[in-house]
Amino acid sequence: MFTQRPEERLLQEEDLVVVVPGVLGSVLRRPDGRYAWDASLAMGAQFLRDFCATLEALRLPPGLGDGPPPARDALRPEKLMPGWQVWPGFWAGAGYPALVRSLQKCLKNPERQLMIFPYDWRLSNRYNARLLLDRAKRHLYEWRREGGGPHAQLQLVCHSMGGLIGRYFLHVLGGADITRRAYTIGTPYSGSVKAVRVLTGRLLQPPWRWFSERLRPVAETFPSIAELLPSHVHVAQPGGEGGAGDDRRADAVPLRDCHVPGLSREAVEHSAAFHRAIGNNEAASPDRLVHVFAGGWQPTEQTVVIDPPELRFTRRERRFNWGDGTVPRFSSVPPHWEDDAHAMFYPATHVGLTSHAELLRDLTGKITAIAPRARLTPARPLSLHLPPVASAEETVPLQVHADSPCLTLDAHLQKADGTSYGRPLPLRPDGTGGYTADLTLPPGMWHITVETTKESPASQVDGLVVVVSD
Repeated sequence: MFTQRPEERLLQEEDLVVVVPGVLGSVLRRPDGRYAWDASLAMGAQFLRDFCATLEALRLPPGLGDGPPPARDALRPEKLMPGWQVWPGFWAGAGYPALVRSLQKCLKNPERQLMIFPYDWRLSNRYNARLLLDRAKRHLYEWRREGGGPHAQLQLVCHSMGGLIGRYFLHVLGGADITRRAYTIGTPYSGSVKAVRVLTGRLLQPPWRWFSERLRPVAETFPSIAELLPSHVHVAQPGGEGGAGDDRRADAVPLRDCHVPGLSREAVEHSAAFHRAIGNNEAASPDRLVHVFAGGWQPTEQTVVIDPPELRFTRRERRFNWGDGTVPRFSSVPPHWEDDAHAMFYPATHVGLTSHAELLRDLTGKITAIAPRARLTPARPLSLHLPPVASAEETVPLQVHADSPCLTLDAHLQKADGTSYGRPLPLRPDGTGGYTADLTLPPGMWHITVETTKESPASQVDGLVVVVSD
């Protein structure tokens, strides 16, 4: 742990870290206490038919938009998904135990400095972003008052669709004013082609097409799924040049500008409005606010091709087919970025990002980043006051003065032969830069070293005292 001089303190050490999970990533409970969605439901369905029954219980009323659900359809988010979650063919993940453990290890006060934000992932990301703003403000206020200090801010860790909530929170609701950094893990900034599959009933191929058809009317009631529709992808129209394998059709148009068979126009417009609201403000955000972690080198669907009466989904767009299997590479970074040089890519699928050891190590390294000046700052001067001679019958007064009243100082005692004597003795601060300790030593010559802890570089000062018997 490192601290600096008051004007150069590592303020991020005081920050509140907030975890925002992805779609399916929160356990949901019914008003009667039964679970509507948890790890046993996600993993325990032995057949897709059972899985469909589970999703049917999650259905929302149509046309909900950005508001809360009626009381009869409300579910209570309880915690992060503790194990694997899967929506066959569309979304899957390893849960959040590894991510949470990594964050807890890098925080000074993990019980109070880590805020978990489970949410009802069926609802609009706009609505959940407003809930995040309210809850994060209250939690940050409490943390500042009870331990973090007045300069503490937020650091957001957003997984998958949680990154869309984070973006709306930062750039539309003004959350950037209280946020030092935001980290996105596998976030589909510009959506995913798989959302088109879900909302057109083409998620899985025969013989599982019946599952897609049963899933579609339920998914159409979830505003969040519409907001995952790709804003980047181009749809190839019938009669394009170059045949089915050509990814450079002159007649390709954005999703919002064409009719895709089976895809609700209302869903497309809802998605476009959501992404437009973010894009109008995102480009003006500070360059170092958002840090991207993403998977790569996996075959990923990039383009929708209209081939009546069917739709086809191709894995190649402008010569690239990379991604994490769900999110294309060019959708894994903010759309206003000039390129993705500042993103960090890992050879992983979307499923395993939250448990990827290298990614988690790099993430926690950024959260606990050290400013270069912290390593270059010279040692803090300490002034030692110690009598040269003392009687074995007396208490030896040890006094140190420093330019800060907030240090942690320990006195280390050594005998004349260099061996340590007892445990380090903490010095008492007086609140003005003075520190004291009372020593009781047997006769002999003593080497006393006073050293700062929790600073880099450590500061120290030492002296000798001779203790004589009467």
